[in-house]
Amino acid sequence: MIRDSLVQPFRYIELNWNDFLLWGLFTLVFGLFGIGFNIWAHFPKMNVWNALLNEFAVNSFYTYSIALLASSMGSLFIKIHKDKMLMYSDIKLWLMVVLFVVLFLCAFLCQGMEKISHHYWVQLVYFVISILLAIYSFCICHIDEYPNEFSSIQTKYTEEEQRSLTNMISQSRKITTDSNGNKV
Repeated sequence: MIRDSLVQPFRYIELNWNDFLLWGLFTLVFGLFGIGFNIWAHFPKMNVWNALLNEFAVNSFYTYSIALLASSMGSLFIKIHKDKMLMYSDIKLWLMVVLFVVLFLCAFLCQGMEKISHHYWVQLVYFVISILLAIYSFCICHIDEYPNEFSSIQTKYTEEEQRSLTNMISQSRKITTDSNGNKV
């Protein structure tokens, strides 16, 4: 079950390649423009390798990773709030926890690495992990478009629980005032 939950959401890329390509272009590639322009700005004073090391030294890759993870958490939170946790709730909650922990560690290491120089591999590892988590988060946010394809990782509710949850959600949408008469 855990392996399926980790691997199967990536099938969304295969099912909807165009959306993934557009998301990847605008989020992953265009997000790296700042780093790319900084590297380009160092020409002809230094070569590409030294310019890249300079970007590591100023924590550009940590900053990119933090922004990528935070936007992934935001998209996931909006999806959770909008769906009221009805579809794929277990996997979404666990992903939120993982994203928060990795984001916190990334921010902590970003601050701490200023004092420890020449450990660029840690920044590179977090950079790669953040890209993988962002792609995974993108897939998780969109798997409810194909519920039959991902039924094996769906949070299991009994029929009675499913009806009860659906009824509560529909009833909550009808509420316009709170117990004190204030508009909601």
